[in-house]
Amino acid sequence: MKLKKVNPLHIQIANLIRSEIQNGKLIPGEKLMPEESLAKDFDVSRATIRAALKILENEHYLISKHGSGTFISENVVFISNAINQLRSTTEMALASGLDIKNKMISLVIERANKRVQESLGLNKNENIVKLERIGFIKKEPIIYSIDIFPLHIAPEMANQDNFEGSLLAYLEEKCNIQIKCANATVSAVGSIEWPIEDFNNSLPALLFEQVHYDQKEKPVLYSIDYYRSDHFKFHIFRKRDVR
Repeated sequence: MKLKKVNPLHIQIANLIRSEIQNGKLIPGEKLMPEESLAKDFDVSRATIRAALKILENEHYLISKHGSGTFISENVVFISNAINQLRSTTEMALASGLDIKNKMISLVIERANKRVQESLGLNKNENIVKLERIGFIKKEPIIYSIDIFPLHIAPEMANQDNFEGSLLAYLEEKCNIQIKCANATVSAVGSIEWPIEDFNNSLPALLFEQVHYDQKEKPVLYSIDYYRSDHFKFHIFRKRDVR
């Protein structure tokens, strides 16, 4: 298989193998072909193959068994969602047959900064709730979320010691606020600082920066979500203007 010269070879190989796992071409539990065969197929050294496989082992896509070889992990976490479909991460995980566990990193009450004021239409003296969490699936951190909303719409959140549920569900069930739509900006980021000890911060992510609107089309929630791009795929139907 011919590789491009612009990117490190082991990164390209890791991306190709990961893609085959995500697309179902490589089946969980299946044994990967030997390093020697992979090196021949990709026309690279075995050291390059080992470096590529190490990346996928660290991401839990592969499991190396001493004396037996390398196998496709049976605990691969992968979530697909239409980018124009507004769902909470909990809802996306459930739709993929997965159970997400949220860990609260911090919850603070503070004054809104200028960006949040403008996004949510707040005055400079208004207090907001800033909720910072990490979502885990099968003990693997897959999303880092920062949610910001006015304190007055959900005052009981100030008393939360460990909020683990869906924020959208909480707003709907406890505060009678139904999120109807969101204005989102999506961008790719090379790496982020995950607030977790002993975690690889060099993993790429997709950044969703969103302003969410309620049933009255009022902005009520500002969110920043970092989705690990090795565990999430977002798709959209596109149309071309034809004259």
